[in-house]
Parts: sequence; C-alpha cells; structure tokens
Amino acid sequence: MYCSNCGMMLSENAVVCENCGKLLNDSGVSEKQTNSNKKRKYLWIIVVGIVLVVVVLAVRIVPFIGTNILMNNSADLSGLPEVGSDTYRYFFYLPDEWKNDSTATTGNTAGIYWWEGTDACGSWPGYAANKADVEGVYYYDVPTDVTTIIWNNFFDGGADISAPYYADAIQTCNIGSEYYDAGESERYPDGTDNFDGMIYVVDYNICDYSDYSGKMTFGGEWFYYYGNGEYGTSKVRGESEIFTSDATNKHIALPNNR
Repeated sequence: MYCSNCGMMLSENAVVCENCGKLLNDSGVSEKQTNSNKKRKYLWIIVVGIVLVVVVLAVRIVPFIGTNILMNNSADLSGLPEVGSDTYRYFFYLPDEWKNDSTATTGNTAGIYWWEGTDACGSWPGYAANKADVEGVYYYDVPTDVTTIIWNNFFDGGADISAPYYADAIQTCNIGSEYYDAGESERYPDGTDNFDGMIYVVDYNICDYSDYSGKMTFGGEWFYYYGNGEYGTSKVRGESEIFTSDATNKHIALPNNR
C-alpha cells in the first residue's frame, strides 16, 4: 500500500510511514487526511442543516408575505385572495358620510354582522371588513349557510339615545344574502344564483327603523361587481350599463332605472 501523505510504498502491515513518519489507519490513509475527511463530512452536515432550515422558513413565511401583498394590492380583483369553497365574497360600498370621529377610533372601515350560521358574530358590530381594490370598497368572505347580514360602519354606538356618539353608529337594514328568486327584484327578473362576488350599494331613498335597536337603517341593492369601483346588473361587464360610486360624494351614485 501507499502512504496517502507522501506517496511512499509501504508494507501491508506498516503502522507508521517510514518516509514521513505519519501514523496510518487500517486503510493506509494518514491520520492527517482522516481528520481532514471528517472535517469535510461535518461541514457538509452543517451546510445541509442550514439549507433545510432556510427551506422550512421559506415554506412558512413566503405564503404569509404573499397574502399580505395581495391583501394590500389596489390594482384589480385579481389581486385579492381567492375565495374559499365554503364561503361567498360580498362587497360593500361604505358611504363617506358613515365616517366620523367615532369611527376614526376603529379605523374608518366597514363592519359586517350576522347572528345565525357558521361563525356567527359574538357581538356588535361584528367583523371588520377587508379593504378591496379601490377606496370606499370593502369585502368579507361569509360562510355559505349565512342567510342574513348587516353592513355597518364598525362602531357600536350603544343603546343610550342621549349619548353624544349614539348617532355615529350607522347600519343597513337586514340584508338577505342567499339569492333573488325570479320576479323578486325588478333589476333581476330572472333571479340570481347567489350574491357571491356582488356588491351591496346603499340607497338613501330606502330607509326604515330597526325593530331591534330603534335606529334608522338603510337599504340598497346588490350589483355584480366588476372591480375598480364599477358595477352593474349583468354578470358580464359591458352587457348592461356600468355604474360607479365615489366614496367622497355626498350621495352614493345609483342607477336611475329602478
């Protein structure tokens, strides 16, 4: 055999290289090289361990970062997270008049409330809605078994009508969130399959007082939402008149063909 340190030919039973004096192991490899091989082995183990840690962190962190980027994307609807198979996505135009000093303390956002069905709200005003693709438009993914919702300005004004902030809490009436039967709505004579992907727009001409709270509530209408603040009465954009609502206007724009 040969000494791997100096290359000297050695006898098969040699323990020490007669030329360089290096201690040999059973295979004829010098102790120096053996230690070097061990160091390289340990180095590879460390490198592989680091790579595995990086991969695990990437799997956990990247989806979170991607979701937040999508949530804050204001380009179009394709930038919003996908809807779950057991939920419907409802949009809402929050009137600018529904914002005040009280709602500023809760983020000037829209709220959504339901009291029956999956994930029923524990208390008023319910869940804070997510900001959609343009200013004034919000959305929330609601379980498909929920049949009635209430949109609000995400502020609880309490029950004391004499309180200065009582009137700051504003809400819609109870809104059916299942579908329109044929003939139920003038705008949708053939009815709708559901309201998934549609936007609820307040109409100040439709108002009433809540039997539960005694507060004035506002009605409105569902429309197919096309993104960028545009909506209409047809599923496909362009097959019917397109309307927009500007949250900075004093009144929400609505179609006149009621």
